[in-house]
Amino acid sequence: MSDKNKFLENLSRRSFLVNAGKFAAGAMVGFSGLSLAGCAASPKESASEQASQNGPDVKIPKLPWPYKKLDPEVVRRKAHDNYYRDDAHCMETTFSTIVEELAKEVGFPYTVIPVEMAHYGAGGVMNWSTLCGALNGSCMAMNLVLGKKGDALEKAVNELMGWYTKAKFPSDQSNKFDGPKVKGPLPQSIGTSPLCHVSVSMWCNASGMKSFSPERAERCARLSGDTAAKAVEILNQYLEKGEITPVYADPASIQECGACHGKGGLIEDSRGKMDCVQCHEPHEKKPAK
Repeated sequence: MSDKNKFLENLSRRSFLVNAGKFAAGAMVGFSGLSLAGCAASPKESASEQASQNGPDVKIPKLPWPYKKLDPEVVRRKAHDNYYRDDAHCMETTFSTIVEELAKEVGFPYTVIPVEMAHYGAGGVMNWSTLCGALNGSCMAMNLVLGKKGDALEKAVNELMGWYTKAKFPSDQSNKFDGPKVKGPLPQSIGTSPLCHVSVSMWCNASGMKSFSPERAERCARLSGDTAAKAVEILNQYLEKGEITPVYADPASIQECGACHGKGGLIEDSRGKMDCVQCHEPHEKKPAK
C-alpha cells in the first residue's frame, strides 16, 4: 500500500471514530424498549472503547436506534426548505431532515447515514408517481427508530399513511412558508391517496395549476414539511407513551370489497389498505356458483 493510501485509510478511520465518539452521550437515550441490539458494548462504553475491543472498525448497531423528542414545527420548516437543497425533492428531504435532526440530538449512528440514499424516491420513485416520496422518506426514518420487531412500525406507518389520505395539503402551517419562486398561500386539497399520481392530480384539479409548474413543486415542498412533521409527532407519542394510539380508520370499502376480494374471500385476488372505490367502480357481489 502506498504512503498516500495508508494516510487516506488512517484519516478515514479517525474521522469515523470522531463521529462515533458521540455514541457514548446519546446512543442509549430514547424509548425504554429500544435497545441497541447486536451491539456488544455496555451502556457506559464509548464507541472508542468498543473499537479497542473489536478492532479499528466500529460496527453500526442493529435497529432500533435511540430517539430523542424532536420539535415537529422545526422539522416542518426544515423539510420544506431542504426540498430545494441540492435538488433533494420529496423523499430525500423528509428522510434527511429527520435523520439530521436526530444526528444533532442523539449523535451516532445517525451521523454516519448518507442521506442521499433516499433520492431515488423523488416523484414517487424516479417520477413513476407511485408512493409519495414524502411518505417514503418519513417511513424509512421511522423504521430506523422503531426497528422491525413487534407491531410499532406497522402501527406508525399505518397511521402516517392513513393521515396523509385525509389531510389537507398544504397545511395552514406550511402555507405560511415561501419557496424560491412561489410566495404566499397556495390552494389546498385533500391528499385522498398515498400515490403521488393521485395526490398531485387531485391538487392540480382543485387549484387549476399545472403538474410541472413551480406552484406544484412548492406545494410538494410544503407537503413534505407537513409529512415529516406528522412522522415526528407519531414518534414523539411513542417515546412518551410507549405505544401508538391509532386515529385513522380504514375506509368502509376495505371491509366491503375485502369480503370477496381479500384474504379468505370468494375471489381473493387483491390485498391492500387503499380506498378501493377511488380507482375501482362499485359493483354487485357475484353469487357463489
